[in-house]
Amino acid sequence: MNLIERCTSYITSHKAAFMKFIVGACIAFLINIALTWVAVEWAGFHYLLSYTLIQILVVAYGFTYQFFIVFRQRRISSTLVARYILILTTVTALNIVTVKTLTDGVGIHYLVSIFLSTGFFLIVKYVLYQRFVFTENHNAPAPSSHFF
Repeated sequence: MNLIERCTSYITSHKAAFMKFIVGACIAFLINIALTWVAVEWAGFHYLLSYTLIQILVVAYGFTYQFFIVFRQRRISSTLVARYILILTTVTALNIVTVKTLTDGVGIHYLVSIFLSTGFFLIVKYVLYQRFVFTENHNAPAPSSHFF
């Protein structure tokens, strides 16, 4: 089985959770892109500083959404939080470096760079979170499952 077939098979077998993850990520992305645009275009801040600071703001939303809606966890633990922060920090750093490289190195507009980089790392984060962070209760009904 080649890599594309394995990825397709993996996503198909986790379709409901992956779609919820996508919805949450899209909301976070819209918040991120809108606030970055406001900070750069209206407030005059540098795009990378704005993007980095706003990335930090959407972490609380992302963790809460993934904890309750996507992966349907019941108990929070220090190990879970530590793994989440480790993966998030690593992926966010890679995301920021990718945005900088695409914008300053390749010459792509900063908003397009953010879109491309975020799309790629979205899939990476889902797989890492599912395998290493939110490993229990994937199929248990979520408290707010009637929304999805």
